[in-house]
Amino acid sequence: MDAQRLQVLLISAREDDLAATRDLLGLLGVGVDLHRARGADDALRFFSPDGGIPGAAAPDLVLLDLALAGDGALAVLKALRDRPGPARTQVVAITDDDDAAELDMIAPFPIHDTARRPFDRITFERVIAYFGEL
Repeated sequence: MDAQRLQVLLISAREDDLAATRDLLGLLGVGVDLHRARGADDALRFFSPDGGIPGAAAPDLVLLDLALAGDGALAVLKALRDRPGPARTQVVAITDDDDAAELDMIAPFPIHDTARRPFDRITFERVIAYFGEL
């Protein structure tokens, strides 16, 4: 990851998620391009061949708010799971608590980690450390 900046997609309508993500990634001193989608429809454009992050095939890391409207979080998880190509994108599920129903909902999907609000540096360090190992 030395030559490339880490492409991070935050999928959340919450302004406090955006601010906390910027702050924590900045503290970690990692070269990051932070992109944001406010909902599932915006997020799905990042995974389509004609949309997405300029110059990047897909985000390296997706921070996904499980409380997206409707079944938005499930739609995003399905799109990530079903898209062709290498499954390099890591997903961190964002939640307010350890709601068993939310955790059961995401169980069938490849979730790298979960982050509870308010975000903590340890979770972000653990996730970013994974990219240092690639």
